[in-house]
This record gives sequence, C-alpha cells and structure tokens, in this order.
Amino acid sequence: MHIGDARKNKRPKANSLTILEEKALKTFLKPMSNLGNPVRIKFLPSLAFSIARQRFTTNKATKPLGKSWA
Repeated sequence: MHIGDARKNKRPKANSLTILEEKALKTFLKPMSNLGNPVRIKFLPSLAFSIARQRFTTNKATKPLGKSWA
C-alpha cells in the first residue's frame, strides 16, 4: 500500500467511519433492502458504531454515535 492509498481511506475526525467501513456498511445494507428487509434508519448509528469500534484495539471507551448520525 502506498502512502497515497492510506490517505484515501482516511476521513476527517468529524466522520465516524472510514471509507472502507462505509463500504462494509453499504455492503450489508443493500442486500437486506433487496430481500425486502431494509434496516431502519434508527438502527444505523448502532451498526456504524459496531463497525467503528472494531478498529480500536485498546480498552479505551468510544462514544456511541448520535441518534441523528444517519
């Protein structure tokens, strides 16, 4: 991986998910919707938080996303 590639995957600190994490969330959500079981918007912050929490290897507490994150 080149340095430029790593920069492309980073987001400003205000964003909760990296580009790859957003793609993973989208990869999960699209088939659910296609099968007729779309995920409600109110559940998106908890799904995104679960994905974001996986990137932290320390026991440091992370703050859950807000209700209006989606």
